[in-house]
Amino acid sequence: VDIQVNPVALTPISPQSLPPLSLHELLIMLISSISALITSCFTALTSLPSAQAIPTQQTLISPTITFRDLYLQDIPDVTSIFIAAFSPGPAFQYLAPDIKGHEKQFRQCMKDQLALGWQMRNPNTTFGRVITVDDKPVSFSVWNIRAHEDELQDRQMASVMRNCTPLPGSNGTRDDDFNRQMKDIERRHFLDVYPRELYLNLLATHPSWDGHDFAARHLQWGKDLSLELPGSEWPVTLLSTPAGWPLYDSTGFKSVANVSIAMLDGLGELWYEVMDWHGK
Repeated sequence: VDIQVNPVALTPISPQSLPPLSLHELLIMLISSISALITSCFTALTSLPSAQAIPTQQTLISPTITFRDLYLQDIPDVTSIFIAAFSPGPAFQYLAPDIKGHEKQFRQCMKDQLALGWQMRNPNTTFGRVITVDDKPVSFSVWNIRAHEDELQDRQMASVMRNCTPLPGSNGTRDDDFNRQMKDIERRHFLDVYPRELYLNLLATHPSWDGHDFAARHLQWGKDLSLELPGSEWPVTLLSTPAGWPLYDSTGFKSVANVSIAMLDGLGELWYEVMDWHGK
């Protein structure tokens, strides 16, 4: 079918020929235009895919979390975790009271000392575990298998910091006194009490990853290991700070003794709790 359309001549209309509009008529036209715009927008939105088809950030970013052995190449990250987790605590502040302004030098020394200690450890009695998020360590633990006849080992934070306390911002006198008292506590409350033990030397999670139960995962690993060790019972032991006590208490560790370290310069005492867990 052929359809022919004849052109129609249109006479242009000048603005002067239009009748003037009242304010009421202008408002009606404005409201009509806005209504039409809203309708067209709504139509466009309803034509989009449903919200279920649009992936959220959670589905787009799903971090890979692993729990594995600690390796020497992890020490730089372990150092960062160590400082971030412990530096706000009273013991760290006591031993390194003026570290501000010397952080880079102190961090390097800590990294060197941790690396040296890890290289010199006995791999048959000292174990480390890390939790990684997308291959980056964010939490770590260090464990010692100890028997009564063993020599007393360095197992506390002061031992890690000892060779760094001569640096600016730290206090070697406080460190020596702290370490002396800590060794006495370990002798009286651990070596003289437990014929054998699996001791939690260090446990730390970077503060930005708190609340993900990473520490509890480390503790469960230690409990499982203690049940696999040969011979008679191997209790899992630790020395808790006030900040760590709720976690250990909630995961089955029992308080054995309350101990304290007297700080120099009239600064009071540092409180600790001797705790253990006995598997059945």
